[in-house]
Amino acid sequence: MCTLPTMPLPPTSGWPSIRLESRPTPHTAVCGQLLPTTRGWGRVVSIILALAFVHDWLLHGPPTSAIRGGRIEICWLEVPDRIESDRKRLHTDVRISNSSDFEGQEAKQALPILEMTCSDEACAVVRLTKARVTRFSSRKLTLNAALLGRFARPDEDWPSLVRRVASLSGTESAAVAELIDGGTFVPGGQILRGAGNASAILYNSYVVGADREETAEGIAQRITAWTRKGCGIGINITPLLNTYAGNARSALDDIVNLIGYSQQTLWAEGVRRTATMLNLEFGVPGIPEISRRIAHNPSLRHLNIGVILTDAVLEIAARPERSLERTGLQALAQAAWECGNPGLIFTDRVNKDHPFPSEVLNACNSCAEQFLLPNEGAPLGSVNLPAFVEPAGFDFSRFRAVVRLAVRFLNDVIDATAYPSDEARALAKRRRRIGLGVMGYDTALRSLGLSYDTGEALALGEELAWHLADAANEESRALARLHGPFDDFPFSELRTARRNSALLSLAPTGESGQAEGHPQEGAGACAGGAQFAHQIPPVVPEHE
Repeated sequence: MCTLPTMPLPPTSGWPSIRLESRPTPHTAVCGQLLPTTRGWGRVVSIILALAFVHDWLLHGPPTSAIRGGRIEICWLEVPDRIESDRKRLHTDVRISNSSDFEGQEAKQALPILEMTCSDEACAVVRLTKARVTRFSSRKLTLNAALLGRFARPDEDWPSLVRRVASLSGTESAAVAELIDGGTFVPGGQILRGAGNASAILYNSYVVGADREETAEGIAQRITAWTRKGCGIGINITPLLNTYAGNARSALDDIVNLIGYSQQTLWAEGVRRTATMLNLEFGVPGIPEISRRIAHNPSLRHLNIGVILTDAVLEIAARPERSLERTGLQALAQAAWECGNPGLIFTDRVNKDHPFPSEVLNACNSCAEQFLLPNEGAPLGSVNLPAFVEPAGFDFSRFRAVVRLAVRFLNDVIDATAYPSDEARALAKRRRRIGLGVMGYDTALRSLGLSYDTGEALALGEELAWHLADAANEESRALARLHGPFDDFPFSELRTARRNSALLSLAPTGESGQAEGHPQEGAGACAGGAQFAHQIPPVVPEHE
């Protein structure tokens, strides 16, 4: 709950009656309405918000002439520490972004009718809106403050950022802008940051290869060069260990240091920090020890370790008798429990689901939501599930429509982005991979009154996953009918032509999830969606 500013209680004589009917949640703007009716003022959703309203009314006077035909809306929002120093801009953005909600010259001049009231933890905003009901969600405040500071250009306000990003969709830019502005769809960070810049890479991360002939120094320099362009990187460094002078344990230490400290020079220059995934085959000596060292060395904390496990190793480790496989897996589990590294990568399952049978995937991107070829990446975006929760339940029809528009938007990003290499550009155009996911699953469950660990939640997850996959597949097929399938379609195992070789990806949504009012997001790569993740088919089903 928000901590409230200290406010003197106003006199109650002549003021509207107050009825409690509110269930505010952390990190979410909570709104109450005072509706003019024939019986006077209507209900107030929260006594807390009403007191803020009355306090400002006492300070500024009642907006009697401007209130005719409209309503007063009161919104309360917890202010994260990171935007504590940006309240002036926050207030300005709110006023600008809502200027179209006011009617008449008097109202336009009266934007600060009831000013924002802030304490150390929260801000209350009261604004006049038109008579038609509009939902004032957390994006009006949190996204303006939290995301503007991270993704906006100098002097760019929230409406300008939205228009810049949505312009990637050309003729559908207005529809995409409405989704982004309403917090229904959140593009990946690189898209928010770089849209409109012809030289910007709009993919969050890539996988790069490591050739046996390439030195560790050369790999570190190449990774650092891509990182400078804003890319998170994934790489399988096992081939380097096999050719490195010295024993495998010291080789691993040396390679991790070379890559980590090379990238550290970028952070010192002010380059945005990104993550790097180092994939290693099971059995490489020193993985638990290097995982602990990464956790305790600030210069290496951007590194993730992903250990490749085959089905054969797992079968042996599952046996009760002692074995190298069982002991090794226990050591990895202990290190992961202590410091969060390493993760496990089940490549046999990955390659079983890969629609190109002649290829072997042995590396994932920096946050492990995508398994990719060298030089491959994908544009990312997430559909915000709580936006579809209605009094009658989850609106699957509107959800499917948003998924289809999001697929079209991400498909357009492929042609708008710059690429870190010619090989990356060629592969992207041949495969047209995208990564559409979801965010706010836990928040949506709670809004529906469901507990995360119930059968009802699992059933909803299955239904959501099916609609996400089916609607995305449907739209990609429609695009293929218009523009043709992706170039490598004849070499795939897909039975029906579609525009994109891959469609779905549950990317981490920690920062954007918290900005959208999902406090549980960000605890891990798929926080708030771990239960949902296993429901999504790795290969989008082909429904004839």
